[in-house]
Amino acid sequence: MNSVDGKVAGVLNEYQLAINLGVNKGVIVGAHVSLYSNVEIKDPDNPTILLGVALVKKANLIIESVEENFSVAKAPISNPLLRGFINQPQVKFVVADSNDLVNKTIVAIGDPVKVSIPEPSDD
Repeated sequence: MNSVDGKVAGVLNEYQLAINLGVNKGVIVGAHVSLYSNVEIKDPDNPTILLGVALVKKANLIIESVEENFSVAKAPISNPLLRGFINQPQVKFVVADSNDLVNKTIVAIGDPVKVSIPEPSDD
């Protein structure tokens, strides 16, 4: 399986994100997406010193539509057996500058994503 790195290009609604990878990068409908954030790690003894940046996974998504230069990813539906038979997405998104943060994943434009692209089958 190949993977390609991209970024969040927009938050379409609380269940869908646009990413800056499309057909031109080999993205296909159904591909798995990992959404990350970059977390700065600072020296606890001297907070002005940046020790590095950790890539932290925030959510797993699925590509639901693909255009030439971008695609739309959605939060997968949770397992109805685990959620009281309510088919709801596992995560909801909110733009980083929003005040409505209850039960939502904060997403910033430019957050890194990695799309896993399955190898073509030899059928």
